[in-house]
Amino acid sequence: MERLKQTKENQELREEDLDNKSQSSLNLAKGKLAMGSKAAAVRAMQQKKLFEVEQKKVNFVICTLMAQIATIDSVLNQVECLVVMKSGAATMEDLQSSSSKTGCCSSLEKVEDLLDNIRHSEEYAAEIAQLLSEPVQSVLLSDDELLAELARL
Repeated sequence: MERLKQTKENQELREEDLDNKSQSSLNLAKGKLAMGSKAAAVRAMQQKKLFEVEQKKVNFVICTLMAQIATIDSVLNQVECLVVMKSGAATMEDLQSSSSKTGCCSSLEKVEDLLDNIRHSEEYAAEIAQLLSEPVQSVLLSDDELLAELARL
């Protein structure tokens, strides 16, 4: 768990570094364009776009790590709940042996429904984590599109 948290922090630092590099490339492109060097400005904008694509990938990794941390926290909570539920089950067995009117079957059905809901939620969270961890496809823009964006800036 601690390693996941440390990795997440490292990825956040990497994301921040990529953001700084992206900003630096943008500033370089503006400077090159102001000096009349369109080719150098386009190269700087391409570099900026590559940094942005990598930053998005890192962001997806961070989201995945956060989901894993949350899932582990949830599982730890569930383990604690199961220990308490086991104790409760033992108490219910004691009550059942002393009285035939405990309503145990109804309660067990409710527990099964609750556990089914928990399983469904875990599966849903796992599907979301899978989707978030898929890499982003890099889209290279044409020089004209990069120049147009640079002109807007």
